[in-house]
Amino acid sequence: MKKPLYATKHIRAILLICAVYIENFIFLVDKFYSTASTFSSYSSVGMLSSFWKSKQMPNL
Repeated sequence: MKKPLYATKHIRAILLICAVYIENFIFLVDKFYSTASTFSSYSSVGMLSSFWKSKQMPNL
């Protein structure tokens, strides 16, 4: 019973890391190829990440 639980924890960690890398990749694409489509896709991701950070960190 312990091994599947251990595996699911690793899978969740890997997915979280992948999500961070995807967000950074979208940021780099937007930075170097600032077209309207990449900018709109990044702005939605940026709003989500800023909302997530504001939920994590309490406002001073």
